[in-house]
Amino acid sequence: MANTFSKYCTEYINNQETVLGMFNTYSLTKDLEKPLVSHRGKYISYDKITLGSTGMGIFNRDSGYTAMDFTSTRVEKELTQDAGNKLNIDLMDQEEAQIDGGTIRLFNNYIIKNAIPTVDTYRFTQMLGSSVKHTAHASISNSTIIGFLLADKGVLAQKRVKWAECIVYMAASEKVKLDEASLGKGYIGLGSWNGDLTAQVELLFGGAKLIEVPDDMLGSGVAWIIVHPLAFDAYNVYNEAVFFSQVPGFGGRRGEVDVGLYHDAWVQPNGEDGILVSLNEVASPVLPAAGDAFVTSKTIKITGQVFGAKIYFTNDGNTPDATKTEYDDTTGITMTATKTIKAIQILNGVSSEVATVTYTKA
Repeated sequence: MANTFSKYCTEYINNQETVLGMFNTYSLTKDLEKPLVSHRGKYISYDKITLGSTGMGIFNRDSGYTAMDFTSTRVEKELTQDAGNKLNIDLMDQEEAQIDGGTIRLFNNYIIKNAIPTVDTYRFTQMLGSSVKHTAHASISNSTIIGFLLADKGVLAQKRVKWAECIVYMAASEKVKLDEASLGKGYIGLGSWNGDLTAQVELLFGGAKLIEVPDDMLGSGVAWIIVHPLAFDAYNVYNEAVFFSQVPGFGGRRGEVDVGLYHDAWVQPNGEDGILVSLNEVASPVLPAAGDAFVTSKTIKITGQVFGAKIYFTNDGNTPDATKTEYDDTTGITMTATKTIKAIQILNGVSSEVATVTYTKA
């Protein structure tokens, strides 16, 4: 039920920043109450907080601005990513079953090798979505990586995202450069242990936590992803591992562990500002294959556009740049004669390699 502040307040709110501060505080409070998040089987439910309006409302000289309502709604989501499996155990195997804890070790080994990587890969694909902001950095090296990270910190600061609360998921190949840049300069250091491996490394020039992840988990060309925790939700539900000491057909000598894993991940409504994807290169746009010669005319569509990037093309053999024709996906490119199409995409001043295809008229 909405809480209408105008009935109780003694001082009217007269600027947007104050309202956003109240909203963020209220959202954080609800986040700290996340024990209210519950799950049953493949379903989770939680409270979603929304602001009644994105504007200040109508100003009245007697009463000030109209107060905006905060509304809490109970949301239920189905966790559809099922990585369940069944593990067979030989009960006569000393390593797996007769030694105390063998079954549990086998289950944990499965989770570590199969389940967790599956969850993480899916989680990062959600964060790479087209609605979040991308930045591009050319020629990341140990001499430039600190400057690029500070530039990304500035991008988030403009959107009022608190850098110290963010998590930087960095590709392992880029982490090597950061380590080299940090030698003797104190850019990074060991954080508190507290039993959490992911909390060991911290960026000292702002306080954001840094977690190293495999390159292929982030995706091709992604250097790091910076995430504010309140912008992103991820839930994992592990079904109870059930061990059957006797399975029909195995003469009581084999056991089976039933493993079920359900997970999902999504960006909170309006949470895109809390996620920044940084690329160490800008991929070339994708031109359709030339195919057979066309008779009268041919229209093509360019794909592979990075969110926030612009595509430029030429059809006269010249190399495209930002001064050439900008591609419009609503119309595509139509040709009535043999043409060589060259295309690039540019993101934050960083250009991709040129894609080239010649389309021939019969």
